[in-house]
Amino acid sequence: MSTTAARHTEEDIHEVEVACFRTDYSDDAKWERLLELAQTVKSDFRVCRKGSGGRSSQSDEEDHNWSFMCVMEGPELENMTAQDLEPISSGTFVVADRQSMQDDTFLLAHTYYEYDEETGDMSTEYVLKTGRYPAFDIIAPLINLPIANMDFEDFIPYSGSPCGI
Repeated sequence: MSTTAARHTEEDIHEVEVACFRTDYSDDAKWERLLELAQTVKSDFRVCRKGSGGRSSQSDEEDHNWSFMCVMEGPELENMTAQDLEPISSGTFVVADRQSMQDDTFLLAHTYYEYDEETGDMSTEYVLKTGRYPAFDIIAPLINLPIANMDFEDFIPYSGSPCGI
């Protein structure tokens, strides 16, 4: 992972609840379609965008405040994996990778403390779980996972019904 990528996101990631990291730059039209699908849900929430160095591409600060996910993009993120991004991300994030451009899904990533049911103890280390989730319904896990309203397993594998239920 480059230090440029770490600087880019460490400054910006804490401004939003959930970040979307664009790691594939092979087709801008497919990328725009993926974002359109993510925003098709009828909601007051939108996607905000930040370019390299944290420059917001939105002029309206209110739009950023109503965002359910903020896109982080720049050449320093190209080909990075969820595992590469996990150290600089907060609990729940999504990755728009090469497969995302092909099948209209995001790689949903969620970190949490593992719970030992036998001892009742929580681990002191984070566990990273990942799985594919369709762009058209991505708002459901992005709103529910950060507040622990639902578990990762409620969304992955995707059940085919809205909101992962």
